[in-house]
Amino acid sequence: LEAEGFRSAPCPREPSPKAPFFNGGYTTRRHTVDAASFAGLQIETHWKGVRDTRASRAEFARAVVNATKSFLEAHAGLTLPVLFLA
Repeated sequence: LEAEGFRSAPCPREPSPKAPFFNGGYTTRRHTVDAASFAGLQIETHWKGVRDTRASRAEFARAVVNATKSFLEAHAGLTLPVLFLA
């Protein structure tokens, strides 16, 4: 997400998140690998410009799609179709 212009942690620039930081993770622990044998993704955001307007939500959604696609290609060898990049 950093490469898409959104602050993110952990990331190369910030390997350890700083407060305020959501540390729950209940959803991923309960419903992914440990519980159901598949991977999951949990994103928690609270910064301005991420979900405060319709336009910011659309931009963040675009960034999440691009970042997830890049991650899966690099780390899982999956090539996904382009959903939307605009």
